[in-house]
Amino acid sequence: MIRVGLVTDSPVVHAGLRALLAAEPDFAFVEAPIGPHDDLAHGSVDVVAPEAEVIVWVPTHFDAGDAVVGVEGELDASPLQRPIVALLPAVDASLLADAVRAGVRAVLPVDAERDELVAAIRAVAAGLAAVPQAPLLDLVAIAPARESASTIESDSTPPLTHREREVLALLVDGRANKVIAARLGISEHTVKTHIAALYEKLRARNRAEAVVAAARRGLVIL
Repeated sequence: MIRVGLVTDSPVVHAGLRALLAAEPDFAFVEAPIGPHDDLAHGSVDVVAPEAEVIVWVPTHFDAGDAVVGVEGELDASPLQRPIVALLPAVDASLLADAVRAGVRAVLPVDAERDELVAAIRAVAAGLAAVPQAPLLDLVAIAPARESASTIESDSTPPLTHREREVLALLVDGRANKVIAARLGISEHTVKTHIAALYEKLRARNRAEAVVAAARRGLVIL
């Protein structure tokens, strides 16, 4: 059984989502207060339905200036504990990158088909991620464009250490620094040191770019 929390600010949207998913025999709905829960950076989405295993979130807005303020700092200080499926008005490469940086595990357009939403919920409950193919391909195409294939294959590119590969795998899985530290039995400071080394080696500016760069090198499979 998957306990699903529906987080919206609209009773109509809430009722529609529940009706859409009600036929799934292994979904149990956890009641969450209906109201604005857009401040993902401060974890409000993650705490409104504490019994839920997966949260389906329909924000009224989602942008780097508001919903994802201080991602590297604030989310690391208060990491998301449960996977979130975000239903957004439109999904492009930039918005997808913002969502991934904020720790969202699945991103779908708000008018996604029922089967798509059900599949996304099951995927994140199993520890996987789910994103639309088109914006993901766009994101891979544009970030980081400055790193050519010849550079990627160059012998001058520093190889990743065993520990850096372990940290990278957990980054791909969307884990926050505290979780990575606990999993690997190291301090958060050490985790940040490894992440900084990954950014330098992969020529990335943030987690999303590091994941994309690693995928292009064949270090991980998305």
